[in-house]
Amino acid sequence: MKNLRKFTISSLLLAFAITASAQLKVNSSGKVMVGSTQNPTSTFAVGAPGNSNSLSYFQSTGTSMTIRNLGTTNPSQWGTGLKIEGSIVSTAGDVGLESNVTSTYATSGHSIGVLGIAGNGSGGYNYGVIGSLYGVNNGAGIVGAVSNNPKSIIIDGKYAGYFHGHVRVTGNITCDGSINGILLNNYVGNPNRSLDTISSPVLSQLSELNVIKYTPESATVSSLGDDMNDSDFDIITRQYKERQHHAILGEQLEEIFPELVYVDENGTKYINYVEMIPLLIQSINELQGRLASLERVESPMERVAANDATSVESAAPVVVAKLAQNTPNPFTERTTIRFTLPKDVQNAYIYIFDMTGKMQKQLPIDASMQSITINGYELSAGMYIYSLVVNGKEIDTKRMILTK
Repeated sequence: MKNLRKFTISSLLLAFAITASAQLKVNSSGKVMVGSTQNPTSTFAVGAPGNSNSLSYFQSTGTSMTIRNLGTTNPSQWGTGLKIEGSIVSTAGDVGLESNVTSTYATSGHSIGVLGIAGNGSGGYNYGVIGSLYGVNNGAGIVGAVSNNPKSIIIDGKYAGYFHGHVRVTGNITCDGSINGILLNNYVGNPNRSLDTISSPVLSQLSELNVIKYTPESATVSSLGDDMNDSDFDIITRQYKERQHHAILGEQLEEIFPELVYVDENGTKYINYVEMIPLLIQSINELQGRLASLERVESPMERVAANDATSVESAAPVVVAKLAQNTPNPFTERTTIRFTLPKDVQNAYIYIFDMTGKMQKQLPIDASMQSITINGYELSAGMYIYSLVVNGKEIDTKRMILTK
């Protein structure tokens, strides 16, 4: 029985040795081949001989390699599943990790060069893929390109991310700096869409908005990283941080044009400034129309003069009456309107209208006067039209601007 047991153990060891010899091969140069009887070309090859450019080579029909990191015994230390270190030793350049995946199923296959998934870490410290740029030379932490040869892209600055080709984002873009561009697309024509024209007066609505000034908060910069200072930002961003900026209050705009204001889950309001451009164009069109109406025979001043005590029919032609441009113009505190009247004038007025055609002031004048003064506190900031009407006839009309 003892001899039989020895024979059985010897047979098992011999079978294992034969099997191992078939799956593991070491040639005379020291190169190792696993899973094949072929002579290895790489120093360590699995599933195929490999090639002379690869120190290790793996080939399989499924997952070539799985590395599972169970963490370290010291929870304060980093655990790394795969770490590749190296330095550029050639003028062409080196690549730390290269993935080249091409699917043969063009209509149904998925090709993913790099897939990174992270989660359950400390709040704010979960990164699917992270890339960093350091040193003094130009480059980018992460590069995305639509190109067959992305290694040849020349980057003209220092960027955390650089994209060579079209970029599409499904969701919001938050920017703590400037956006440089030529086109901001807002509406793409679609013949199947129903379009409505703007019918309500936009000019009077926009005139209710107040423009505010503000300085960027320092917290905006610190939120980008505790170790960042002004030298880490480009020249445009540094200028942005140093200057005052202009904006519109979201709460005020929401009352007039609610469709232009968006609110996130934290209650922060965002303004769609791009769609304010069509409203500005509409307001300019309205202003042009009102100015054109003032140039017609039946102007607002003539309609007021027609209701005056002296009718148009009794008015005598006035050929020497003149109206001068107010000075200063624009003005803030006060401005002077000069005029000339004939001695035989029966009645004369200076009428001041806002840009909606509504009369703001009716100032009687006579031949003994040469000017009148308008104080800035009498009117709201904006553009006005003033006219000289003598004996029921409009002599001249000019524009003035009040700023505050």
